[in-house]
Amino acid sequence: MKKSNFFAFLYLIFLNLFLCANSFSQVAPSSFQPDFLAETKGGEVLSVDKCKPEYPYVSLRNEETGIVRISFTVDMTGRTKDLLLIKSSGFKRLDAEVLRKMKNCLFRPFRFNNFVFERSITINYHWVLN
Repeated sequence: MKKSNFFAFLYLIFLNLFLCANSFSQVAPSSFQPDFLAETKGGEVLSVDKCKPEYPYVSLRNEETGIVRISFTVDMTGRTKDLLLIKSSGFKRLDAEVLRKMKNCLFRPFRFNNFVFERSITINYHWVLN
């Protein structure tokens, strides 16, 4: 190999290394997102009118108040199942009304990376007099 060819070869190698080094400093946009950064969507109430308990007349007249804590599962169709009374308000009518209304409640199903799944939810319902 002649000296001029050898220097031309070295020049091309250094030029490629320089160009490659500059291209690595720029980050290419990527659509890749790790699972732990993905957002879980769903759980919004779709039928508010079916979910809102009405104050039982007798409880209203007796000025019964309290907090009812219930747990339930939103299935893959958005319906509630496995309703469980965790903490009573102290008044059976108030507890029964919350459970009755939550049976008919419809939620947006939970999604994660376009996979639908079931999720358990615990809520507190506050009975207060206005």
